[in-house]
Amino acid sequence: MVFRSSLARRGRAACAAFALTLAGSSAAVVPARASASPAGPPVDVIVRQVAGAGQAAEAAVERLGGHVGRHLGIIDGFSAQVPTNRVPELSAAPGVVSVTRDASLRLQTDAWTADSDLGSLRNVAKAIGAAEAWDEGVTGKGVDVALIDSGVAPVEGLEGSDKVVNGPDLSSEPGDVARPGVDTFGHGTHLAGIIAGRDSTSGAGRFTGIAPDARLVSVKVASADGATDVSQVIEAIDWVVQHRHDNGLNIRVLNLSYSTDAAPSYVLDPLAHAVESAWFHGVVVVASAGNDGLEAAQLTSPAVDPYVIAVGASDHQGTQTTADDVVASLSNRGNAIRHADLVAPGRSIVSLRDPGSYIDSHHPEGLVAGDAEHRFFRGTGTSQSTAVVSGAVALLLEQRPDLTPDQVKALLMTTAHALPAGDALAQGAGLLDIDAALAQPTPTPWQSSPPAQFAPASGRASVGGHWSGDSWS
Repeated sequence: MVFRSSLARRGRAACAAFALTLAGSSAAVVPARASASPAGPPVDVIVRQVAGAGQAAEAAVERLGGHVGRHLGIIDGFSAQVPTNRVPELSAAPGVVSVTRDASLRLQTDAWTADSDLGSLRNVAKAIGAAEAWDEGVTGKGVDVALIDSGVAPVEGLEGSDKVVNGPDLSSEPGDVARPGVDTFGHGTHLAGIIAGRDSTSGAGRFTGIAPDARLVSVKVASADGATDVSQVIEAIDWVVQHRHDNGLNIRVLNLSYSTDAAPSYVLDPLAHAVESAWFHGVVVVASAGNDGLEAAQLTSPAVDPYVIAVGASDHQGTQTTADDVVASLSNRGNAIRHADLVAPGRSIVSLRDPGSYIDSHHPEGLVAGDAEHRFFRGTGTSQSTAVVSGAVALLLEQRPDLTPDQVKALLMTTAHALPAGDALAQGAGLLDIDAALAQPTPTPWQSSPPAQFAPASGRASVGGHWSGDSWS
């Protein structure tokens, strides 16, 4: 059975909840949608403003009958709601750089299905060389991985006061003061287990994530139905960048398994602009390539941005060996200009179950047969592959804390193994091999620099829609 999360647009309110004493978020409440008027029905937008222009752009929104929402400092902008046919006036107003559609994003998990044990994290760790890293004492200790997703549930394997730090809850859910950032959808908990899960008990049946001693910083943006949009994710990225070193935090990795349809060019995409800002601040951004299939003409945003690490999914094809692995049919192929940088296991990956969550309730086929304690769940998609790579990056950064994001990307790509049976374009550099990356010398800056043709993103075009006459489409 194939599952695709529904990301219905909705009003958004933010409330900060913290497991550690951290500085607050700049979240703001977005007013409820206004009723239709001669000025046209309201539309949610992202407004980028001229740096240093003061409140001119915000004043223009109010003057045109709109409302200012959350501030998005990482892109010098804010979210807003304005009458539809006032968008051209707002775009031309003093202090305004661009007005873009605040599009919906979708979680990149395609299916929750039963399968053989080849998707266990024990086998995944062997396939990518993480088991060898653990034998050498490299477990991700001292590295924090930010997970912008649906929150994390306090389940076994993620328990302990120092395993998960809850950042701000930017979702539209009211929240639970007693359980800040709790995952009601189930997706974030599954990825958290892949990245850094670890059972407190010992023994052969112990559950272990790719970087078991890394710490997770959860920023919840999705509600129980998986809904979020671009401005919420941009605000979450902004929070990660602003607070990455607060109160003992060391956020070096950012996992993004959300995506939206890419703009005609990443250069014009506000979301790409935000992830590049994180990258240039020393945070390695790992993004899912998309689950639209091998026929997809391009990667989804933000993976389409060439600076970040775009991850596709590999398929083990039911065998232990990786020699016959292929790129999973659900993984976006991309094109000659931009495709996945590498792939990682993404078929029926076993991770932690979030009892009572949307996914748990609606997809019982994901339950793992023979799991007497009902702790585990299987998920398939580039979300799971992205979490595998995020864990691997944490291992690399524990070994060499001074690596830049460009150097991390270069190490992973130059040591990945080509899949002989896999699509040459869709697999990028090939299958992740973190053991080889750990053994590879540190590349020089010029060896790891992005190609000269990759211009930085400016974020000045429509994401997921465009203005046409008196409406967005």
